[in-house]
Amino acid sequence: MSNFFNRVLLFIYGKTGVFDEVIFSLPIVIAFGFVYWYERRVSHKKTFGDNFREVRKKARLNETIRLLLFCWLAEVICVTLFPTEFWFAYWRNLCADHIRIFNFSFWFDRFRFYTPNLIPYVLYQAIKGQLNWDSLLRYEIPHFAVNIALFVPLGVALPFVFKEATLPKAALAGFILSFQIEFLQFFIARDSDIDDVICNTLGAVLGYLLYLLMKKLFPKFTEKCKIQSSEFNGSL
Repeated sequence: MSNFFNRVLLFIYGKTGVFDEVIFSLPIVIAFGFVYWYERRVSHKKTFGDNFREVRKKARLNETIRLLLFCWLAEVICVTLFPTEFWFAYWRNLCADHIRIFNFSFWFDRFRFYTPNLIPYVLYQAIKGQLNWDSLLRYEIPHFAVNIALFVPLGVALPFVFKEATLPKAALAGFILSFQIEFLQFFIARDSDIDDVICNTLGAVLGYLLYLLMKKLFPKFTEKCKIQSSEFNGSL
């Protein structure tokens, strides 16, 4: 059985490119998502008593969005705040034929601090006169697109979870979260890049704009998604 799982792990590692860390960390995210869902359910049961089922039904869409936002945050943490290839090594270690202590020497042996990139890539290359459009289109733009898409869910979900959320607040939330991630990555031997902060912030902004579009096209559905369990104050 362990040989089968090892082959699966190697297939994912070799065939899914930059998405392998997302796939490898997905079981952890699902587990934490289940814990969050269960704790939320228990809390509502204590708060609403006999009205528990009716409240959960009325706030079902909002609770789903909260759960997805929690899972998104857990996935972002797993992908960005662990050393590169951590989850691949974790599952290979877990699928070994015998129980052994997890070996961290893989990272300690190559550990070093990377110099943070504090100048946007395109601007830096343009200043140096070394802007390569072929490299930009082939490598950098896809990298930028992934980092923008990564934070779109944050911008979409914020106004449902926090009704006072606005476009500037969504942008600020994206910036603060992204900056914290890049700052912490400096201490775990990963690149810290101002481009990621810019792209993540832009992603949160685009997410909020998608929310505004949804609000305009589907106003009734959007309002239903905003119904929160906290509005019922323990009773209907």
